[in-house]
Amino acid sequence: MPSHGGPTRTGSHRWRGLVARSGAWLDARVSVGEAIALVVFFLAVWVGKWVSDDGYIYLTYVQNLVDNGDGAVFNAGEQVEAYTSVAWFSLLSLLAAVAPRSWLGLPELTLLLSVAVSIGAACRWPAVERRATAIRSSAGRTIVCVPLALMAATYVFRSFATSGLETPLLFLWAITTIGWLWSFEPNTRRLAFAAGVAPIVRPDLALVSLILVALVAWRWARARRAGGAAAASNRDAAALVALAAVPLAVTTLVRVMVYGQLLPNTYYAKTDAGQGASQGLHYLADIAWRYGLPVVLAAAVATIVVPVVTAGGLAGIDAGGRARLRRRLLLAAIATVTAIYVVVIGGDFMHGRFWITPWLFLLGMLAGAGTDVASWAVARRSTSPGRLLGPSVGVVVTAVLLVTILPMGSRQRAADG
Repeated sequence: MPSHGGPTRTGSHRWRGLVARSGAWLDARVSVGEAIALVVFFLAVWVGKWVSDDGYIYLTYVQNLVDNGDGAVFNAGEQVEAYTSVAWFSLLSLLAAVAPRSWLGLPELTLLLSVAVSIGAACRWPAVERRATAIRSSAGRTIVCVPLALMAATYVFRSFATSGLETPLLFLWAITTIGWLWSFEPNTRRLAFAAGVAPIVRPDLALVSLILVALVAWRWARARRAGGAAAASNRDAAALVALAAVPLAVTTLVRVMVYGQLLPNTYYAKTDAGQGASQGLHYLADIAWRYGLPVVLAAAVATIVVPVVTAGGLAGIDAGGRARLRRRLLLAAIATVTAIYVVVIGGDFMHGRFWITPWLFLLGMLAGAGTDVASWAVARRSTSPGRLLGPSVGVVVTAVLLVTILPMGSRQRAADG
C-alpha cells in the first residue's frame, strides 16, 4: 500500500521536472543579453514610431478598397498600382476589414501591425544564432547574438520598423529565410516557399528568389542522383515548382487583370529615373561610415577567412565547419547581389531604406560567430573570474554599440527635419 506521502512526492517531482524543462527551453532560446536587446529594440521602435508619406499611399488604397468601395485604387476610376508590396497591402486590407474601426484608425492600425511584425521578426534572431553556432551542446555556451545586437542598435532598422511601409514584412521574410538557410539540413520546400513569396514582399527580392530557386534545384538534383528511399521524385519537383511559382503567378495574373501591367508602377518609376551607379555609391556613402558598416563588413568577411586560415586551409576544416562556411558564402552572395542592385539603380530617396536587404544578409553571416568566440574564450579560462570573460565582452560591446549608435536617431531626425 503506498504511503500517504507518495502521491504528493510524485506530484512534486513532476512539477519540478516541468519547471526544469521550461527553464531549459527558455535558456535554449533567449539569453539575458538577447532579452535586453529585444526590449531595447521594442522601446526604440515604439518611441520613434511614425508613418511616412509613402506609408499613407498604402493607407489611401486600403481606405478606398475597404471603406469607400472604390476598389484597390489611389484615385477613384484610375487603375494604377502605386504601392510596392502586394503582401503588405493585402495584410493591411484584411486587418482593416476585421479591426474595430470605431477606436482604431488606419494610421494606428498600420503602426500596431508594423511594431508587432518587426518585433516578431527580431525574435527570430535567437533561433538563428543557435542554428549557426559551431557548439552543438547547450552546456557552457555563452550566447552573444551579434545580429540582434546590431539590429537593435542601428537607427535604420529601428526607423523603418514602422514608417507605414512594407519593411516589417521584409524583416520577417529575410530573417526567417536566413534561419532556414542556417538549418543543419535546409528544407527545400521552405526555401521554395521563401523564393515564391519574396517578390510579393518586395519586387526587387526576385533577385534573391533566383538564387534560392537555383539552390533548391541543385539540392533536388543531388537528392535525385543519390537515389534510395529519400530520393527526390517528380512529385517532389512539382511541389517545389508550385511553391516557388504559384504565388508570383497568381499575383501577376491579378495585377494584369486589375491594373493592366506586369509589374507595379513603382518599378517603372524607379527604373526610368536614370540616377545611375554614381548616385548609388553616394547613397552607400551616406550610411557606410555613419553606422560603422565597414566594420560589420570586415567582421562578416572574417567569419569566412579566419576559419580557413586557422585550420591551415580547407582540408583542415571538418564537415560541420565546411557546411557553415558554405552557408556564409551563400549569404555573402545574396548580400553582394542585392547590394550591386541598389548601387546600379541609384539607391532611394529615403535614408538607408534600400540597404536593409543586403544589410540583413550581412548580419546573417555573423550569426553564430559571437557565441562561438565567447564560448571559446570562456572554455579557455578555468578560474571563476575567467569564466565571466565572454559575458563581460558581450555586455561591453553591446553597451558601446548602444551608446554610440542609439543617439544617431535624434541626429538623423534633426538632419531630415
